[in-house]
Amino acid sequence: MSPERAIAQLARRQHALATYRQLNQVGLNEKQIRLRQQSGQFSLVRPSVVRIAAAPETRHAALLAVCLSADLWGVTRRAGVPTSDSVRLLFDLAADREASSNLEATFDHLNVHHLISGNAMLRALDLRCRPGTRRVTVLRDLVNDRLIGADISDSQLESTFADFVRQ
Repeated sequence: MSPERAIAQLARRQHALATYRQLNQVGLNEKQIRLRQQSGQFSLVRPSVVRIAAAPETRHAALLAVCLSADLWGVTRRAGVPTSDSVRLLFDLAADREASSNLEATFDHLNVHHLISGNAMLRALDLRCRPGTRRVTVLRDLVNDRLIGADISDSQLESTFADFVRQ
């Protein structure tokens, strides 16, 4: 199958999005991807994720771009967007060193909106993971920090303001 045809299939399945890795797998090298970006055929929407030119920006595409960028592929799909539960999302973020920069904010968001609790996360760690792996250590440290009484803010702005007030 030609690269053009394979890219068209990806675009149909993935809201006109593709990762660099997927483009490499269909035959494009880094230089070819860069040239297509420079010519306007592709536009970079997230790290290592491009949108095929002329494709509309949709809510589903934006959600999928985040998943593709973090390489978060869940078990189920909704409107073509891979989904997973909150625990799986945190496991995936903790396992990926690049995505783990968002781990604390994601945990805090899920906790503030009552989508997960620290105790539920600890139970999930005990049930689903081998002790001692990087993701277990990172998540357990984060959850224990939050359970010991660290304040959880609703937003980064609120955290920044709280730091300012404390000074």
